[in-house]
Amino acid sequence: MPGGGHNPSLGFPTAPAAVPHKINASPRILRGTVTAGYGDTVKIGIVGNNVAGTNLAKALRDADRTLDIHILTDEHMQYYPRPKLIDYLSGTVDEKALPFYPLEWYEKNGLRLHLGSRVEKLDLAGKNIVAGGTTIGYD
Repeated sequence: MPGGGHNPSLGFPTAPAAVPHKINASPRILRGTVTAGYGDTVKIGIVGNNVAGTNLAKALRDADRTLDIHILTDEHMQYYPRPKLIDYLSGTVDEKALPFYPLEWYEKNGLRLHLGSRVEKLDLAGKNIVAGGTTIGYD
């Protein structure tokens, strides 16, 4: 659409024609406190205890100490680099050496790690995650 506007087929506004084509789109997290309204702490639900989920939780925590961050995983161990499994299977590393961060790191950083919690349902309209028979709300 020339000049920008709303493109109903895509469901989001289009950029005005005057916007330069090269935009620095590197992701940034703004530091400060995010609230859901009326001073409520924002609740974040992260599905997956992999490198992406763990790094997202760390970046959010670094940006805002007040966020209520939940990491849900069906794994029974905190995040471990998958390439380390080769060493574990060959017997050169024991299971205790697999995790990237100890459980104390999650506690110290106020990250609520839900191990053995297979996500059964994402209720996008209700903003709930159902995992292991427990419902966790998010904002």
